[in-house]
Amino acid sequence: MRKKLLWFESFLITLLIFLTLWLLYLLVNVSFKPLNYIAKTIESINLNDLYFSSVANHKADTSIVIINIENLDRLELSDLINHIATAPPAVLGIDIFFSEALHTPYDSLLQETLLRHRDLVVLSLPFDQEGKPDPRYWHLPEFRYGHAGLLTNAAGTQTVRDYQPVIPATPEPIHSFAVEMAASLPADGTFKPFRKNHPTEMINYTGDEQAFRILPGSSVLNEPEALLPLVKGKIVLLGFCGGLMQNSEDQSDRYFTPVGFGMEVNRRPDMYGIVVHANILSMIMQQAWISRVPDWLVYLVSFILMMLFVCLMIHLSLRWPLAFDITSLAAQLVAFVVVLWASFMLFSNFAVAFTVKYLLTCVVLTGGVLNLYIFVMNRWKKFIPYRSLFVKPDES
Repeated sequence: MRKKLLWFESFLITLLIFLTLWLLYLLVNVSFKPLNYIAKTIESINLNDLYFSSVANHKADTSIVIINIENLDRLELSDLINHIATAPPAVLGIDIFFSEALHTPYDSLLQETLLRHRDLVVLSLPFDQEGKPDPRYWHLPEFRYGHAGLLTNAAGTQTVRDYQPVIPATPEPIHSFAVEMAASLPADGTFKPFRKNHPTEMINYTGDEQAFRILPGSSVLNEPEALLPLVKGKIVLLGFCGGLMQNSEDQSDRYFTPVGFGMEVNRRPDMYGIVVHANILSMIMQQAWISRVPDWLVYLVSFILMMLFVCLMIHLSLRWPLAFDITSLAAQLVAFVVVLWASFMLFSNFAVAFTVKYLLTCVVLTGGVLNLYIFVMNRWKKFIPYRSLFVKPDES
């Protein structure tokens, strides 16, 4: 009887904890800014960022070469593309948006150069969700295009963790820039440039700029004999990676990514867009997909684990009531460490992403909700329709 009551009350308290969590996330949209800030902070937590910023950020992909266009004009870009094409690379992805508003004497020359090497070239361009290209930039129908969109907010302050492999537009879907490049390369029948039924994919970051060979475009123009052998047969990405120096403070086309994860108050964007595309392409070429645990399974597993944890907390409160505050804090700390370790191992060893922020938040809420439950049981015990473990038989 006592065991049945333990499981029943554990189930009830767990329901109350998840109800509190639901209220925190869904009913906190009021004008009280501190609550809003807390809720949004919890919602933005992604513990996998720690993995990418520490463990994963030491690999290198030698199959991809990035050429930094620096501040080259359209004439120099035309010459640079001609030089690269003579190597030749396996594919040349050009992540440059050529503005329609900018008219130069070299526009036709650049277009002719692109057309000459169109079998080698994949271009990137912003597309909307209907598959329409941004009219502010060149759109040359003879070419293969990939959409350049990275999943962040309008202000660019949201960490780029995912990308959209395909825009399901009509009459033809628009592949992402990296997917279109990968699809243009020869591969066996098992290679997949994207997975079906995955509207978004989590980016399995290889690393920052140090993970790829980056060549200054001006150096390639000035020393082609020395540098062009480095791009022969490689996947080459042509795009902006800073001004005349690779360590330039220029922040244009830079994004927040998990690789640059940190707790600094004034954290700055840490990765150029072309490097993000290189990371996506590297993941695709290695078929290093990350599997997300479905939300329904996350909620189910979290609920079951929370029931077990609540059982432990109930046992502690009944066994050592006077020391419960200390023992409950110790139990919460141990639970935190175990959950973090388990999720980290799952992600690092099996590339499985399990969302633990809900579980960790519930662990924090357990002590308060349990104390509230005990208070209610003792205060209104005469009106409770069942016998509680927290009320002595002769008092109920």
